[in-house]
Amino acid sequence: MTRRRVGLIADTHIPEASRDLPDDACDALAGCDQILHCGDLHTIEVVDQVECLAPTIARRGNGDTFDPPDRPPGGVGEDLGVFRRSRPRGGSASA
Repeated sequence: MTRRRVGLIADTHIPEASRDLPDDACDALAGCDQILHCGDLHTIEVVDQVECLAPTIARRGNGDTFDPPDRPPGGVGEDLGVFRRSRPRGGSASA
């Protein structure tokens, strides 16, 4: 069985709490094989930030009112409020 390191993050509240994710959070997520953001991002750019570290799956929280307009068709599960980015590390923002 292959071991995978999964990073969990939630309630980042960007930009209200801070302009960017704290360095400590980025350091803790570095080296993960997958990152799960459990909601209350407040801006889609949070996914772009953590996705530079590892493939990311995020769930909308009760404070998330944005639509992910640049996400690939079929990449948003409206019934679960989940969206997934499958862009390779260091890739461009356009899918």
